[in-house]
Amino acid sequence: GTAYYFSVKAINGVGLKSTAVNSSGQYVVAIDTSDSSPPTTPAQVRDGLSTISQESVNYTTTTITANWASSTDADSGISKYWYAIGTTPGGSQTKNWTNNGLLTLIYNASFSLTPGVTYYVSVKAENGAGLQSSTATSSGQVVSYFVDTTPPAAPAQVRDGTGADIQDAMTSNSLTGNWDTSADAESDISGYEYAIGGTPGGADVSGWISVGSNILAITKSGLALSPGSTYYFSIKAVNGAGLKSTATNSNGQYVVLIDTNDITPPTTPAQVRDGMSTTSQTSINYTTTTITANWASSADAESGIAKYWYAICTIPGGNDVKDWTDNGQLTLVFYSGLYLNIGTTYYVRVKAENGVGLQSAVATSAGQYVAVESTSVATPPVTPPIALKPNIHVYPNPYRITSGNQVKFQLNELNGAEVNIYTTSGRLVKKLIAEEGTAAADKFVAWDGKNESGEKVKVGLYVYSIKTRNGDKNTGKLIITK
Repeated sequence: GTAYYFSVKAINGVGLKSTAVNSSGQYVVAIDTSDSSPPTTPAQVRDGLSTISQESVNYTTTTITANWASSTDADSGISKYWYAIGTTPGGSQTKNWTNNGLLTLIYNASFSLTPGVTYYVSVKAENGAGLQSSTATSSGQVVSYFVDTTPPAAPAQVRDGTGADIQDAMTSNSLTGNWDTSADAESDISGYEYAIGGTPGGADVSGWISVGSNILAITKSGLALSPGSTYYFSIKAVNGAGLKSTATNSNGQYVVLIDTNDITPPTTPAQVRDGMSTTSQTSINYTTTTITANWASSADAESGIAKYWYAICTIPGGNDVKDWTDNGQLTLVFYSGLYLNIGTTYYVRVKAENGVGLQSAVATSAGQYVAVESTSVATPPVTPPIALKPNIHVYPNPYRITSGNQVKFQLNELNGAEVNIYTTSGRLVKKLIAEEGTAAADKFVAWDGKNESGEKVKVGLYVYSIKTRNGDKNTGKLIITK
């Protein structure tokens, strides 16, 4: 029955403290002590910090990162999450079960990891009555023999606003910026950091904050902005080894005074498009976890657009899947972690809110139908890697793709064998056949590191499957380095 508030101060390098910024408060509800049912199990544990993809290769020997979908408990709520790290699925050989509070991610840089070994993160939720969910485990991250020592490229451009660069914004407490994707040939991009300052490169308005690699735009609210001042976004890229690029800065957005006499609502978004394309609709959704949509910007000449709200429903006009949610000034939504029903159509509803709190009418998308994708793409075997037979060898492994050499799958006396190479997500990269009757086939099948289109593959972890003429199968992992 009581509300509690967080207050935060920043401390600089000489010990000086900022003024305090306070949260809006959290009201404490009485826990149902008669709760006899455990919370739901986290739907997915993802290796890495991205909320939409897995990081199957770890390019550090010190750090394990992971994140997971939230659990729920209608009776006594979620009180904490526990995590463990092991070298087997569900194991805790590397890190015993540890209380992680209510955070749904871990970043632990205190390890001494072994190259070539796969590490798994396991998570369970605990409710207010002390009951724990079942354990969910990640698919595993193998520690690369190659350790990246070079930082990634910096984002080419940072823009103020949600799309094309803007020069001014009518706002009192929030700013939006977006940026180009970065690249890192060795360990890929694991995320970004952003800051906001009153000067280019400054962080006095908002200190450095980390986001996932899938985030290329951000609205930061809760700011104390001064009309007549210019504010700048700064962005750094972070690679898989945790190294950071130099910062790229926006050219600034000038804050215009809000007209508090505004009595008219903003315009309604002209169109809400299902999917991420700004020129067409995505009428079929081939996932059962994710809804995406984007919309045309609204306008308000008096007090500007402060934010957009979105809801997700199965009937136009409802909000049964996702209740109205503040989306800041972003004009797109990528919402994952859902349980979508195949054969059902889902709609996204959007409304704009201006600087004095007036809201527009609601615009609704045409709907996206959830279906099962039919694909002829081969998938790798789901059995765990097993030891190769004595007459089967793969070398070099790891394979340095810039060496000019080839990977050789030695197949003594196995004419007609088939070698398939896959990404860890199951996409076939290359199929190799040991042709019968040739001397070369009596010794090995060679791969030059190129896919079916003749392009060099990226650095990372791959899965190979060797199938002999008599139907025997052998699978394993192949690490490709630069």
